[in-house]
Amino acid sequence: MASRPSIFLLDPEPALLQSMQALFYRAGYNPRTYQDLHALIRSIAPNDFTEGAIVANAQQADMETNVLVEILSAAQPRLPIILLAARSDIATAVQALKSGASHFIEMPVVDRILLEEVESAIAHSQQYA
Repeated sequence: MASRPSIFLLDPEPALLQSMQALFYRAGYNPRTYQDLHALIRSIAPNDFTEGAIVANAQQADMETNVLVEILSAAQPRLPIILLAARSDIATAVQALKSGASHFIEMPVVDRILLEEVESAIAHSQQYA
């Protein structure tokens, strides 16, 4: 039996985490939730995940978006990073993508669109694994 891809969810808001966790679970993924970047890093860094993704709120306390992407990429370079942002501008989105994020999505986001973007990111990362 194949294992379900892990989706690592990072957001400071518990309600958003619960909502995304339920969405990804119903879609057949293994969602793991984190409110704290450091807890997420401790969880993913020692493991060698070959399938899955990181979905993170781009607005982390006192952290530039590109720094967030660089930290996540360094901890687990094989997983694509999808950033969600309630407030953003084109420059921030471009900077995030140049730093290594695979997708940058403005919130609120329709569930179907989020699932499609995650599936696309995972499929693309598998091509280059």
